[in-house]
Amino acid sequence: MAVAESRHCLLILFTSASDPLQTFKVVAKVASAEREARLEPRITMSVTPEGEVEIFLNETGREKLIRELQKLDHSHEHFHLSVDEFAEVELASKPYDPNDRLVEYAKVLFRPDEWDRQHYPHLFAD
Repeated sequence: MAVAESRHCLLILFTSASDPLQTFKVVAKVASAEREARLEPRITMSVTPEGEVEIFLNETGREKLIRELQKLDHSHEHFHLSVDEFAEVELASKPYDPNDRLVEYAKVLFRPDEWDRQHYPHLFAD
């Protein structure tokens, strides 16, 4: 028996025990709308009533955030996160806990030490 899986279907090939030349092919559709929805990146940022910032990520949300962080450098020094689709990283529009305050917009800034020594020297003062 041979099994091949893609994102959209599962293909199983097997031969009959009584007739090894006869091959059966079974294709099962495994990508339902519900499964596809789970594959969408989900990143939720919120602030608890105690003031703690929490970031909730599903697998694809984590991958998206890591990709954006890895792109940061001297020429691409920031990216935006927002519940609106215009941002590089889209945030979820519902908090996990209804008592939390949803973060609807955020910015991640790459700040090399050389820049901060020049523009924000107080950060390095002892």
